Amino acid sequence: MFKPTYPTPDTYTPTASAPVPAAAAAPAPSSIQQHTAPASRSGIASVVRSKPAAALVGGTAIALVVGAVAVSMLLAVALTALALTVSAVVLLLLVRMARQEFQQR
Repeated sequence: MFKPTYPTPDTYTPTASAPVPAAAAAPAPSSIQQHTAPASRSGIASVVRSKPAAALVGGTAIALVVGAVAVSMLLAVALTALALTVSAVVLLLLVRMARQEFQQR
């Protein structure tokens, strides 16, 4: 009753991959060096090398977003401080007025 039942996933179809047999080749002579293709690069370095303008635009966009968030937080803190200051002044005036009223009686 209290056990959750999950539906069977219908979008995932596992693919079975069989290993490809390696071609039998004659051993290479030791004087000839075999070069392999460099591994494909991933990440920021490949983006900067392939499209430096895109990286510049992306970095600028990130800087603008971070700056907007920082300015918004500073504005929120400033408005909160202003509201607390005004309420403290009003409360101080009310307390002083109440003291004077009680002193006169």
